[in-house]
Amino acid sequence: KDPRKRELLLNMQKVWRGAVLRSAASLRSVLGCLDYPIAAYQGVVLFMHGSGGMTYNNVRYTRKLAAMGFIVICPDSMAGGEFRHRDVRGVITGDTKTPYWDDLGLYTSVAEGQYTYNTSADDVVANPEKFRKLYENVFRMRSAEMHWILGRLP
Repeated sequence: KDPRKRELLLNMQKVWRGAVLRSAASLRSVLGCLDYPIAAYQGVVLFMHGSGGMTYNNVRYTRKLAAMGFIVICPDSMAGGEFRHRDVRGVITGDTKTPYWDDLGLYTSVAEGQYTYNTSADDVVANPEKFRKLYENVFRMRSAEMHWILGRLP
């Protein structure tokens, strides 16, 4: 009943429709090489692993999400990161035998680097300032990864 509010809502609707069309078109262009209809996908999940990298449950969760029809993006900050890293095994294909309950063996080395940690309550209590700085730095690094990816999604 309020013409100003109606105009505002119509403009908002146009913007959202335009964004959806642009996103769908971009997603189609990205997924076009897969020769798979875009309607088959449920959406996109950005999965951020924990301090150990893509191991154990992380892989199971992402596989399940993919099996449910989601496109799953898993940035691996352990794979060649500046502040923490692990050597990575070769590509796992659909034919590769992989265990369900065990680690897939994505990495061929232990974690190394300035931001590598294995949290021990005793260590945190003994040096809380060190761990506060460490966790803040890791948070900033992972946040930057996430924002970089989100800024480039269609």
